[in-house]
Amino acid sequence: MSEKSIAGVPVVKKPLVDIRVLRCTMVETIQDTWREYSAFYISYLNKRWDNISPMEYGIVLVSIAVVGWLLMRSGAKKA
Repeated sequence: MSEKSIAGVPVVKKPLVDIRVLRCTMVETIQDTWREYSAFYISYLNKRWDNISPMEYGIVLVSIAVVGWLLMRSGAKKA
């Protein structure tokens, strides 16, 4: 008798979890988490944008201007 048996019942060695199922579950979990976080932050930013004060709007415009200026400045050095 080369197979192991317990009380006359042969023991079949199977993995506890199929690796393909585990990968699908892990990928689905990551996707679900990403969807939940992105939905929350999109909702939060939309609410903040709808209730933005003039001072906050100015800060947004100045920030965009500074980032644009830095990007154009670094682009001119490469040419």
